[in-house]
Amino acid sequence: MSEVAFAETDKGMAMALLWVGLDVGDYYTHICVIDEDGAVRLETSVETQPSNIASILSDFPRNSIRKIAMEAGLPCSMICRHLRGLDYPAAIFDARRIARILSLSGSKTDKNDARGIAQIARVAESALKEVHVKTPDIERLRGELVLRDSLVRQRVAAETAMRNTFRVYGVKLKSTSSSAVLRVRVSEALQSLGDQGTSLACQVTPLLDLCCSLRSCVASIDLRLKAIAQKNEVTRRFMEIPAVGPICALSFYTAVGEPKRFARSKDIAAYLGLAPRVRQSGNSSRLGRVTGYGNKLTRSHLVMAARSLNRKNTVALSDLRARSKSC
Repeated sequence: MSEVAFAETDKGMAMALLWVGLDVGDYYTHICVIDEDGAVRLETSVETQPSNIASILSDFPRNSIRKIAMEAGLPCSMICRHLRGLDYPAAIFDARRIARILSLSGSKTDKNDARGIAQIARVAESALKEVHVKTPDIERLRGELVLRDSLVRQRVAAETAMRNTFRVYGVKLKSTSSSAVLRVRVSEALQSLGDQGTSLACQVTPLLDLCCSLRSCVASIDLRLKAIAQKNEVTRRFMEIPAVGPICALSFYTAVGEPKRFARSKDIAAYLGLAPRVRQSGNSSRLGRVTGYGNKLTRSHLVMAARSLNRKNTVALSDLRARSKSC
């Protein structure tokens, strides 16, 4: 049951400025509405559906709500787009910064988090980093890239487990990108073990089937993503860059989204966590490693593309390689 608590109000406060904090969960969202004095006007929880949240907020004058704040999470983009479609000033903020401020409070509960987010939006909005809300098409494409990455990680883990199983018996199983070749190598490795291979087959066969199934799923996604990248004018231009393939092009395209929101091209490097940390104190200033902020998946795709470019002799005279040698 949702617990609703209304503060005392009068006619003079009916049009008071309001801030809304949403603590969005997978099943329920806690809502807190406060006024300019920080007094709580409403606290409740509803099922995590945009229409349910909009229904609760409809009890307040729309032009009195200054900001609807929530921390970044999986369902937040859908909720934010829905509320913006209803002309609500909804915004998503960096979860790490929100979490640091909320950690200063005593006990952590969903109710307290919603109230804390509302208070942060009221007094410290300028100190927060607003998260760009992607379009539904880009978000779906991004989800497919994340799914592919998850399947690749599972495949690597399964193949590593299979190779380690053989290493216990002194057999080194060479890796390959072909499922057919992998099955042949596993069969030969089992035959080389004789009687031990017969008992080992019960352990290895399920892992082999899992590896081949995951390879098939990844290959299917790769074909689909390749077709999308070739049809998109922006990603097609990205793929003209040496060592940049469909996955890297789509990853960068979906991570940046709307490039006009960046004032300078260097800001994109900082957005993806590829800018160096700066340690400055007095007269000393030192550059450290990259910050590592931003999207880890896209950053890894860019790093892999750069490594691939650096290994190829055919692009030894490329601008990137020439600059790297001069540094």
